[in-house]
Amino acid sequence: MSAIDEYGERRCKKGFEKGFKKGFKKGFEKGFKKGFEKGFEKGFEKGFKKGKNDIIRKIIANMTNSGMKPEEISIKTEIDLKTIKEIINKNEQDKH
Repeated sequence: MSAIDEYGERRCKKGFEKGFKKGFKKGFEKGFKKGFEKGFEKGFEKGFKKGKNDIIRKIIANMTNSGMKPEEISIKTEIDLKTIKEIINKNEQDKH
């Protein structure tokens, strides 16, 4: 192998390593950023929904404790009767 060929191979190898490192770093940063943003959005939405559901459960529990019937709660909250009954049953199970 001639000196020119060896030099060319070394340059090619260094160029490949340099390109691989640079590409890997950029790809990792871009993927991490994109994944973090999507994960944050989904987590925020889930947390918001859970918080909202917890508040609704507490309100319905308070209404039930004050003696209101599920039909009355359904009318006042504009939530269908089936959902109200499910929430009441879930609240009662959580008490025990």
